[in-house]
Amino acid sequence: MKEEDDETKEVFVTIKSKRLNFDGNPNCELIILSDITAVLKFNNAKSNLELMKTLQASVSHDMRSPLAAITQTTSLLLEEVKDDKKLCRLLQPMYTSSKMLSC
Repeated sequence: MKEEDDETKEVFVTIKSKRLNFDGNPNCELIILSDITAVLKFNNAKSNLELMKTLQASVSHDMRSPLAAITQTTSLLLEEVKDDKKLCRLLQPMYTSSKMLSC
């Protein structure tokens, strides 16, 4: 037989009580415990997901403006120096990378 580990588990419950008249005794009370641990974990996970989506949108927005500026600037520079093969070769990776990151 396997010996069970002494493990502490965190459980969240709601408690409801109601006075009853049971068998002529008016001092009886019905107590109902409901385990709401799974509900709280789900709500916490949902909140974390919403927070991550907000953070992702913010970071994405903050990255787009500088990338657009880099893409536009390198595009203009490539047009200006189109006859200079060496400069074009140096600018092209910057333009291509900024274009890929901004998609």
